[in-house]
Amino acid sequence: MLNVIGGKGGILRMLDEEIKFGTRGSSESFFQKMDKAHGKPAPKGKGKKITALITTKAHCSWFKVKHFAGVVQYESTGFLEKNKDSLNGEIVSIFTNSKDSLLQVLFTPKVVAEDTSETKTGSKKKKKTGAKTVSSQFRASLNELMKSIKATETHYIRCIKSNQQKIPGTFDSPYILSQLRSGGVFSAADIRSKGFPFRKSHKDFYEHFRPLSFCFTNLPSFTEGNEKEYCSSVISELIKSSSITDKQIIVGSSMVLYQSPSHLELEKLRSAAIEDAFKKVDTGDSGFVPLSEIPKILSTLNIKYEDALSLLEDDPVSFDSYRRLIDSKQV
Repeated sequence: MLNVIGGKGGILRMLDEEIKFGTRGSSESFFQKMDKAHGKPAPKGKGKKITALITTKAHCSWFKVKHFAGVVQYESTGFLEKNKDSLNGEIVSIFTNSKDSLLQVLFTPKVVAEDTSETKTGSKKKKKTGAKTVSSQFRASLNELMKSIKATETHYIRCIKSNQQKIPGTFDSPYILSQLRSGGVFSAADIRSKGFPFRKSHKDFYEHFRPLSFCFTNLPSFTEGNEKEYCSSVISELIKSSSITDKQIIVGSSMVLYQSPSHLELEKLRSAAIEDAFKKVDTGDSGFVPLSEIPKILSTLNIKYEDALSLLEDDPVSFDSYRRLIDSKQV
């Protein structure tokens, strides 16, 4: 969809190209070109689901775009004029002649910029840069956003309003449902359930789930280079001891990919192993063990314990402190 709207040959670029034709360009011409390049006939009959990204109808000047949140209808009449975003000449003249220096700077017509670049022969070539349009500003903003998204690890927070009146303790169910649908919450949940949302490299998978050595006694010892073998052994034991199938968790060439049921089962087994290893020493269920016993417990969980004692201050050690130590990734 992003390519159809703002990519090469997309709707916004076609709009800017039409403006370059000057008086020969028109909204009608833009619509015809856009329809030919991207338009698909709208489905006949009421209630028919639209599947195409861009749909049009014969003898009509509107077109519909299937956005992620839903289908939106646009009227192409006057598109070129709106895209120019030009102010009324009299308004520009008034602000240009204003006594306010800031208004003079903002509204004085800018000279069209010229980019100078050298050709292969060494001669300089001047290239005129056209005035900014609404669509060009949108494309620039979209490109910056996509650069930021690709350069970061994104986390989306969706805010749902309980009602339109902003009244506390009032829940408008249809309004909330509409937000959940348009915000893509249901679609995201559907995608996550069908795919493999949980992914760890072989080494990360081993480091996180190595406590499973306490309950899976047939696991091979971990060494540099046998990460994949270790992960495969864990998954084999998991499939044997639970309802998880080999279609829900896969060992790839560099990563382990698994679905939500596998994730829940693995985390449940990990927590149980950590707790059982502690209880094996804390036979009186006091919730505490001597500090000197911590290395023995960590050893049964396949966790290095050389620096563990220096990371714990209390003696005896509580279960909460012990659990935080394991989850801190410092051992």
